[in-house]
Amino acid sequence: MGDQPKGFREIYCEQAYLSAEQPSSCKDPRFPCTHAYPRRPRNLGCSSQQGSHRTKRLEAQLLPRDNRLTSGDDIRDVVRNGKRFSNQLLTLHFLKSEETKFAIIVSKALGNAVQRNLVKRRSRAALQILIDSYSPQTRAVLRMRPEASSAKWPELLSAITELVKKVDK
Repeated sequence: MGDQPKGFREIYCEQAYLSAEQPSSCKDPRFPCTHAYPRRPRNLGCSSQQGSHRTKRLEAQLLPRDNRLTSGDDIRDVVRNGKRFSNQLLTLHFLKSEETKFAIIVSKALGNAVQRNLVKRRSRAALQILIDSYSPQTRAVLRMRPEASSAKWPELLSAITELVKKVDK
């Protein structure tokens, strides 16, 4: 024991007399009490007065459920048996009907998921505007072309409006 570093004996002897029992502790020593941090809410059911506030979301104008063409069979029927009009951004397949229903098809050739979803959101918004102001009685499928991913909102709106108005003629 003579060649041990200075202070070794005190540490070694101090640890020799420790009990093997765990010390009695409160509920969980790793988590502080609820009142330890005053900025934290005491009632976990409500948010903190000083913390984040309720998020403000944009009111999305969705295509109403009554105006959606959702069935794969209906979409196939419109594409195979209907007429079509095209421009550089999209192709519109349509069949005359008693109700107005739309579907949007965006292929992976248009770009990644972010670009495809952007084009779908813009197309839905354009259709929402058109349904409110001008509503032909048709079942229609919008098939977006890859050029639509680089189109700005006014271009896409005018392209969709142009084709939807051609349907009624």
